[in-house]
Amino acid sequence: MEFLRRVNHRLLAPRRSQNFYYKLISYTLLISLLPILIMSIVIYHNAKNTMQQELQVAKQEYLKQTVRAIEMIINQINGSFKQLALDKTIRNFESFPRGSYYEELKGELIEEDLPILGSYLTSKATMSWNLSFLKQSNDFINSIYFYDKWKNVLITSEGLQYTRESFYDKGWDEFSAAGHAFPMFMDLRKARQDDGRLIEVIPIVYRSSVDGNFLVINLDAGLIYQSFVNKLEHKSDNVFFVLSGSGQLMLYDRSSGLSQSVNEDAGLRARLGQASNQASDPTSGPTSNQASAPTSEQASEQTFEGKYEGKRMLVTYMTSDILGWTFISATSLDELYRSVSNIKGIIVLTCFLLVTFTILLALITSKRIYNPIFHLTQYIKNKDQNFSNPEFPSSRSSNELAMIRSSLEEAFEDRVSLQVRLKESVPAYREIFMRSLILKPGSREEIMDRMQFLGLNLALDGLMLMAVALEETDELTSDVEHYNIKKLQIIDMMEAIIPAEHSRLIMEMSDGFFVGIINCDEEAFMEHMLFAEQMIQEAEQLLGLKCSIGIGTYCRDIYELKHAYREAREALRYRSITGLCEVIYIEDVRLEGTPVFVYPKDKETVLNGYLINGETEQALRVFAEITQEIQSQQGKVHYRQIQQAFFQLFGILVTTTSDLRLDLNRILQEKENLYSVLLQKKDVSEVVSWLEEVIGLLSKHIGGAFKEKYNRHVDQVIDILEQDCGSNMSLAVAADKLRITPSYLSRIFKEKTGESFSEYLTRKRIDKSKKLLLETGLKIKEIGDEVGYHKTTYFIKLFKDFTGTTPGEYRKMHIEE
Repeated sequence: MEFLRRVNHRLLAPRRSQNFYYKLISYTLLISLLPILIMSIVIYHNAKNTMQQELQVAKQEYLKQTVRAIEMIINQINGSFKQLALDKTIRNFESFPRGSYYEELKGELIEEDLPILGSYLTSKATMSWNLSFLKQSNDFINSIYFYDKWKNVLITSEGLQYTRESFYDKGWDEFSAAGHAFPMFMDLRKARQDDGRLIEVIPIVYRSSVDGNFLVINLDAGLIYQSFVNKLEHKSDNVFFVLSGSGQLMLYDRSSGLSQSVNEDAGLRARLGQASNQASDPTSGPTSNQASAPTSEQASEQTFEGKYEGKRMLVTYMTSDILGWTFISATSLDELYRSVSNIKGIIVLTCFLLVTFTILLALITSKRIYNPIFHLTQYIKNKDQNFSNPEFPSSRSSNELAMIRSSLEEAFEDRVSLQVRLKESVPAYREIFMRSLILKPGSREEIMDRMQFLGLNLALDGLMLMAVALEETDELTSDVEHYNIKKLQIIDMMEAIIPAEHSRLIMEMSDGFFVGIINCDEEAFMEHMLFAEQMIQEAEQLLGLKCSIGIGTYCRDIYELKHAYREAREALRYRSITGLCEVIYIEDVRLEGTPVFVYPKDKETVLNGYLINGETEQALRVFAEITQEIQSQQGKVHYRQIQQAFFQLFGILVTTTSDLRLDLNRILQEKENLYSVLLQKKDVSEVVSWLEEVIGLLSKHIGGAFKEKYNRHVDQVIDILEQDCGSNMSLAVAADKLRITPSYLSRIFKEKTGESFSEYLTRKRIDKSKKLLLETGLKIKEIGDEVGYHKTTYFIKLFKDFTGTTPGEYRKMHIEE
């Protein structure tokens, strides 16, 4: 024995807190003792089965009585509803001609509307009276809501009327009409009363004959419990509770923790799941939408034995086919089985000798099995800096596998969060990448890596570039939203026209100007121009858009795209010669033998960008570079080409001003035609001076206008986040509500607030969680769910990163103050 004691001390001393190791030992012993235990258990169970059967019969009869009593209430309510449905009151109100019109009437009424309006109000009053009468027909009804979708009217049994958005009881309509039988019995919820109180109710949803209209009857859960359950079940060792169809706990004694312990039993949940599957079998009996009440033989009932809070309990449950609820009763068995409990002594005596000889074997084999788990837990303890925090499950769990699982879940949660943030940024990255392909592509390896990351498929050799310019019309520019939708449609159309076997990238480079990059062979280059002609025809026929397409020369590799892009832009400038709505190939319009004037188109784009951003100094600097490039070609090309270059540059300024809905004459305080003013300049130096003045005034004005627009968008986003910062909120959702792109919103939000959208959203969530910690009694998990973090450990970690304390420490510290 001394030898065994020393071995036991040496093996177990370093593992006092390693619960899994002890489990391995227990399982080994259990396998060794299994033959003897089986024989002993058979004898023990034979002795108590008779008592258990008698108790089962009594408990099943009790459950049947309770189920029938509550079903009688529901059947009575169903009967009252059927009478109301047969009455013409609801149908008259729902089908009243122009009912939605009378609901929207405001201000002074038209005399012709008064007679019919009076009839409508009478119909509504009759409807309200019937709801009140329906409520009074049953003492267990707390309130009744009738919702008319097409009038957007919600009428209560108290005779009050609300719109769906302004109704004080938020969450009353959290159900789906699709795929459900009616009446539909909902889970227990807290309903807000008109005086602000919260009462637990069980909603019953009835569907009207008009699609989208519902009648919701809220049963007083507390009154039902006091009237039926509490009066029938009063012993301290016995518990009774009801589960909804979705498994939510209802009608239970909140002062007793025993109900919660029984409900959380995984074995019970598994049994209920099997019973639910059997009930859903079409061959198993009546369904929940049958009108007649089920008999006791139809209801599914089961009994099993479990142990909760140190007490052996006989658990009996029955599912009502009408309600879809499961009624559960648990009764203590300790007194009933006291007379047969001595049989355990025989089992202990029989097993004692065998335990002595098997314990050493169990220790040795368990040590070898446990070693990998031990090393993994030690690694987690050494690497996880939050392991010692008592609010983390990994630190307080005695189960090593649970600790390992918790650590892996935290790592996965961090990874998912990063993936979500990265996904929100992908559209902006794609726009940046395509611009870089045209203007500054980088190395082939870099291009391939970025294409793989963004999920793009484009070969780097054999490319065709076409530039599509929308011809502006008053119809489009008068409606910005309509115009933006048309632009999205033309991108989809371009994608559809180009055959699927040709990889392509299509994007909007600027307002109304699109670029498509297409893979094709040099032999098929000219054939692809037919796609461009088809685009022009379908854009006008299907979308009502007029556009012209410029095409540069064939690109043998990706690095020729910049030159082809310039050529496509240059080809579009020949629209005044070839006409609008044409495909213009640069080689078809360029004159041979004529000195080529190189217009700095790339710098023009940069200048335009600085103008839009209101960066005056940078805009003037780029203009100076453009002027220098143009003047450097004097003597090589005709003076008219130099003059035309400045006219083209001025035309870009006019186009930009027009696109922004600005009046350039008013900005420059000039009444004459601005082109006439430009023509009056005597030489290039006067033109340059005048254009410098125009650029300076225009950039300052645009900068101020855009700053005001940015501020308005950001303020709107902040208002949205003040109202909703839960799990459904993201950069994409906020941008969609404002009808702007996520990349644009991300940029202006960072410019104004100094922090990214995700950082601001996280801070708002943490601020809201602080308020909930101090002003409510919600649990940490419930607060995490409220602010959008469904993983408790991740929420605690994030809270600590922001505040320096865990949520529990924060609440304790400020409440004590």
